[in-house]
Formats: sequence, structure tokens, C-alpha cells
Amino acid sequence: DAVTWTWQWIPTYDVSLDLRLDALAELMVLMAAGVGALVLVYCASYFRDDTPQLGRFAGNLLAFAGAMLALVLADDLITLYVFWELTTVFSYLLIGHGSEHRHSRRSALQALTVTTLGGLAMLVGFLI
Repeated sequence: DAVTWTWQWIPTYDVSLDLRLDALAELMVLMAAGVGALVLVYCASYFRDDTPQLGRFAGNLLAFAGAMLALVLADDLITLYVFWELTTVFSYLLIGHGSEHRHSRRSALQALTVTTLGGLAMLVGFLI
């Protein structure tokens, strides 16, 4: 059986945060958590302790992984869209981590543009 969880986010407008864990979501959670764990293990061996802004990068990486997990658990369109946009923001921050390099800033802006356009297309599809 599926496990569901609901939290009234904006009760005045009947907007809630609904998450659902069923067999397919469980498979996707295992995939997202597995890849996320592998990335964290790789980052632990890749970065040194004196790497500048390492804490910010690690926080963004964990927030991205959390947004991805919530994205695969989303049980309604509003929740799905909110977590999609959160993954957009966190991917921008992760790609642009080395902002002192021009190619990092350009790549981050390109990723932001592509994922934002994808999110807008998804929103139009939801509205239609």
C-alpha cells in the first residue's frame, strides 16, 4: 500500500504539501538517494578541507538532493512544480559554484535558462 503524508501549507487557499510513497516512488527514491550518496562520497574525496566555500557547496548539494527526493514523492501538481523549481535554483547554485571562472557562470546561466523554460512548459501543460 502507498504511504501518504499531507501538511496544510496555505490553508486559506486549500494548498497543501502532499507526498506519496508507492512502489514506483520508492524505486525513484532509491535511485535519487543512491546517486546522491555516490556524489557526496566522491565530493568528500575530491575536495580538500581548505577548499573555499565548501560548506556552502555541501549545503547546496544536500538541498538539491532533498528537492529531488521531494520531487519524486510529490503527490499533486503544485508540490511537483514547487520542487521542480527548487531543483532549478539549486542546480544553478551548484553549477555556478566556481563563480570566479567565466565558464562556470555561463554554464550556470545556461542550465538556469533551460530548466526554467522546461518549468514554464510544464506549468503551461498543467494549466491546459
